[in-house]
Amino acid sequence: MGNIIHGVATNLEEESFDWMIGASVSEIAFLEPYSWRFHFSTGGSCQMDATPWRLVGAQGIVASSEDHLQKFGLPAPVDSREVALAALASTRVLDARLRENAPDLLIRFEGDLVLELLVHSRCYEGWITCDPSGRCLVVHGTRSAATWQTPSST
Repeated sequence: MGNIIHGVATNLEEESFDWMIGASVSEIAFLEPYSWRFHFSTGGSCQMDATPWRLVGAQGIVASSEDHLQKFGLPAPVDSREVALAALASTRVLDARLRENAPDLLIRFEGDLVLELLVHSRCYEGWITCDPSGRCLVVHGTRSAATWQTPSST
């Protein structure tokens, strides 16, 4: 039987995402039917369950969860995972912060790329980060947030 996780309310404005700085994206997992997880080279991850993400560059949107497996009249469906991995290859996180007036997480990479984790609901969970120590943070559309520590896997 699974563990029950009890989160503790936290002030989102006091949260730091500095643990991402210097890391690169080592893997992007698409978990059917609509969940995504970005894994970082130094440990830790960002997860979205039915919450959209997009990777933006100097020329506009590079990749998006909304485009994944859409054909758009192309010979093959768009693989947003592969497009994002290719664009982020060998780039490192420069900073990560919240969007002003919204609970969106903006992760800025070298090469003028920004990964945007977009919260599109006032009440549903938006995104979840888990830092390398296993401390997780979940955010809602009202900028409310909770944290918990994942059990160590010894």
